[in-house]
Amino acid sequence: MKQSTKNKMEMLFKEAEFLWYLRERWEDEKDYEDFADYIEKTRNFVEKFGFTFIKMTETFKIHMQHLGTNVHLSISSKGMSITTSV
Repeated sequence: MKQSTKNKMEMLFKEAEFLWYLRERWEDEKDYEDFADYIEKTRNFVEKFGFTFIKMTETFKIHMQHLGTNVHLSISSKGMSITTSV
C-alpha cells in the first residue's frame, strides 16, 4: 500500500465519528428514510479525503479506492474494521 493511501486512511479514521453517526441513525430510521441519502452523505465524506467511492451496503460496508488500492471499511455495533487489497 502506498504511503499516501495510508495517510488518507488515517485521516479518514480520525473523522470516522460521522460514519458511526450515519450507521446509528440508519438503524433507527431505516423504515422511514431512503438509503440513497446515506450513500450520498457517505460518498461526499470519503471523497473529501481523496478516495473514490465505489459502493456501500445497508450493513455499512463501504468500498472505496485510492491510487489503485481497494479499501473496505466495515462499521458494525461491535466496532469498525478496515482492510485493503490491490
